[in-house]
Amino acid sequence: MAHKSHLTWALMGNPNCGKTTLFNNLTQSNHKTGNYSGVTVTTKEGRLIASHHGQNITIIDVPGIYSLAHPIAPEEKVAYDALHQSNLDGIIYVADANHLEQSMGLFAEATRLNLPMILVLNMIDEVKSRNEDIDAIALSNRLGIPVVECCAHCKKDVANVINLLQHGDIDPVDDPFECPTPSEFNLETVKFYDTKKQEWVSEALKDVFSINRDGFIPLTFFDKLAIHPFWGIVFFAALMYGVFELTFTLGGPLVDYLDGLFGEFAEWTTTGMSDESLWKALITDGIFGGVGAVISFLPTILILFILLAILESTGYMSRAAYLFDGYMRKMHLSGKSIIPMIVGFGCNVPAIMATRSIESEHDRFTTIFVLPLMSCAARLPIYILFIGALIPDSYQGLTMFALYAFGIILALSIALCIRKTKLSGAAHHFLLDVPPMRLPRVKHIILDITEKAKSYIVKAGTIILGASCILWVLNTFPLEQNEETPSYAEQIGQVMEPVTQYAGMDANINTAVLAAVAAKELVVAQVAQQFKITEENAQADAQTELSSALDAEKEESEEEIEADDPRLLTAIQGHFNIAQALSIMVFCLIALPCMATFAVAYQETKSWKFALGQYLGLTAMGFVFAVITYQITLTLI
Repeated sequence: MAHKSHLTWALMGNPNCGKTTLFNNLTQSNHKTGNYSGVTVTTKEGRLIASHHGQNITIIDVPGIYSLAHPIAPEEKVAYDALHQSNLDGIIYVADANHLEQSMGLFAEATRLNLPMILVLNMIDEVKSRNEDIDAIALSNRLGIPVVECCAHCKKDVANVINLLQHGDIDPVDDPFECPTPSEFNLETVKFYDTKKQEWVSEALKDVFSINRDGFIPLTFFDKLAIHPFWGIVFFAALMYGVFELTFTLGGPLVDYLDGLFGEFAEWTTTGMSDESLWKALITDGIFGGVGAVISFLPTILILFILLAILESTGYMSRAAYLFDGYMRKMHLSGKSIIPMIVGFGCNVPAIMATRSIESEHDRFTTIFVLPLMSCAARLPIYILFIGALIPDSYQGLTMFALYAFGIILALSIALCIRKTKLSGAAHHFLLDVPPMRLPRVKHIILDITEKAKSYIVKAGTIILGASCILWVLNTFPLEQNEETPSYAEQIGQVMEPVTQYAGMDANINTAVLAAVAAKELVVAQVAQQFKITEENAQADAQTELSSALDAEKEESEEEIEADDPRLLTAIQGHFNIAQALSIMVFCLIALPCMATFAVAYQETKSWKFALGQYLGLTAMGFVFAVITYQITLTLI
């Protein structure tokens, strides 16, 4: 390869081959990785972390694909375009050493680009752990290119790849795959093409393997359990219930501690200010009462995401995707819809963007429509607030599990209904690699959780802070408030109350729910401000009746609340009952997708009709289910 001051290398391979992990370590990036396809649907660029004699090297992370012959899916088109750009200097092909023969199919097609190539045998440590081996030297001699044994997590192996890029004399493959791409794709042409490709791969890998299949492969029993059509579902349900139960058990004390800490910090910050000062009220109620209430739930949210990240890192999530693929297709959804749904538990915005990997427009639009029903991280503070305050300890995990399960069941039911509309179309097959079970990568989990915590805190310090101050103004003015002249916030809520009262929502909670239009977390911020969570006015709030369903026992228990109890949860206990709490949580689960979700739904569908229909339809549906939940629960209790 001729010396150039700037080189561009593409990093390519099948989905789930560890390509993005290698990219992160080559470029010191922190892009999302996952044990399933569809995580990377666009190209990403980064600079090599080391340079040599002023030579700059750019690495392009290409979406994981299975073939270049006939690009149809969006990620295949992105990969095809990236690999055919004129300024590309070479290809780093990442092959999963556990499935080398399968991985080499795409490699064969890539040799036709006639570019310098490096073959990276990733996850070689897993191969050797089974007393198996791959003769990298023999394979290198046969192909005429460098072949590197690699574990993408190991610095030494990554350094070997970097050294090759900087110092290696790299050429194209000696004997590239030469079968022409079929001009027309039908059963005969595809079969002929695949046969020729398999012959090339078999010849390239001849006598390269040293395989010992007599050794015990760990976790085989777990694999069978995880994908069993009956016990797999039972195991999944039990596992998710355990995750939510553990989340509350570990997170509850931390939430109480942070809540008290913010209260003490608010008092310290406003020391010396007059009690009548609006600045003191803004700091205490608007900032710490709103933003502090949202941030106080961060420990519980992070615990949940740590547990989910462990499941993903081990490879269990890909098994769950495989398990539910058949059920998804019965609902007329693509198996690829599973991946955006899993992403949706973190945030609905990237989940909607992840639908780009779905080839069928019908499947993609249907998936986008139901994705807001996946309980994202923004809803968690609402769940944690009301569940922690009103649901008995022994039922908290079950209630959280039920909310998540209800969202999933409702999403699949809606998809089944859409099947009979003009969006209906043929089902598509889902190709998914199920990786070996692995021990969780602590570094990846820490990086993933750190990124989520940073995103949550930044959102709390920007969008939620600004909106919280606006809500404080609506709650505080006019300054002289009475029954005839309530706050601006309550006046807004009163307009809706004649209708929302059937769902157990009065003027005050109406305003909190409306705040969710900007961000779901603002429900907690508004509740905190509405009930003025400070020790000075807690007793005054205890005298205010916020619900027609409030009974005398609740008022008596409020008078007995000790001063050192968590302030926000204390107010919730004094002003709401279980029926109202369940109604509010169900409404927030289904209705009013945030503005970011609305915007990205339009961006991905290019249809205002679709985005508005989704927004208004889910909101109406959310209210109907909230009424049903409230009325039934009120009758039962």
